[in-house]
Amino acid sequence: MKKCIILTLSLLLCGIGVSAQTQVTWSYSVVERHGDEATLRIRAEIGPECLIYSTTVPEGGPIPTRISFLPSTQFELVGGIKESQPTVIYSDLFRMRLAYFNQEATFEQKIRLRSRHAVVHGTIAYMIETDSLCVLPDDEVFNVDLRKSSHPAQQ
Repeated sequence: MKKCIILTLSLLLCGIGVSAQTQVTWSYSVVERHGDEATLRIRAEIGPECLIYSTTVPEGGPIPTRISFLPSTQFELVGGIKESQPTVIYSDLFRMRLAYFNQEATFEQKIRLRSRHAVVHGTIAYMIETDSLCVLPDDEVFNVDLRKSSHPAQQ
């Protein structure tokens, strides 16, 4: 019950006008190409005293980072998303081990190209947490042309 009340209060605090959108900057690059396969790298630069959670947060924990790709006839996903090494702690609040990132995080997705002109469209949903509150920023929307090697953050 205590966990539910704290999570509810935390989510209510998410509406507080904090410039959280500037606390995480996203960038995109194509780091490997082999024949008809490419690896898309998504990098988060995380502001000071902030963290974002791993993609592997267990049910009942805080909101994990979720990377979604729009279906396309131009490509297919190969395997799942791989992430850089998170910090793992035991949370007394959630009574579970939680994995999170501070400073930076890297996520990679292998993609099999079905078209020479493949563009990957997707979104990233995540929660920013500080010592005093959590913030649910707008989803990050991305469009990555796999013919290019790097893509700055999109506004």
